[in-house]
Amino acid sequence: MNWAEFAAADTAGPVGQALPMLPDSTHVGEIVEVSIAEKPWCKADIINERGKAMILVVSVRGYRDVEATIPCHWGAKVDAVCRAARVHPPAAAEWDEQQLVNKVVSIATVQAMSAKGTEYVRIEKWLPGPALLPTPKAA
Repeated sequence: MNWAEFAAADTAGPVGQALPMLPDSTHVGEIVEVSIAEKPWCKADIINERGKAMILVVSVRGYRDVEATIPCHWGAKVDAVCRAARVHPPAAAEWDEQQLVNKVVSIATVQAMSAKGTEYVRIEKWLPGPALLPTPKAA
């Protein structure tokens, strides 16, 4: 049997429906996007006056992507992400956050409700993932 015809269906979700949200649990995923943006709620006197934050998007197969916003002055949280991704944390003035892209991590998640009433998935903990995601073997 040729299973290749079913490969696309796994990432697309049920026909005509969006992918489900991650349930509360620990999941293995891949960091697929990292960016730096200014967020008003991330401002901190003197340390982070402009509110710079690192925004990470984690993809877990079969589920909606999860976005995490971490204020850049939260050093312990940034270090936890780096440890989970097996990347050296920022120690010098110049550090390229793009080195986190395509790294495999484990994340502990919970479903939460925003102040506006929107349901979302929050990453509670960043944990070291397996060195690589298992790759499917050719039939």
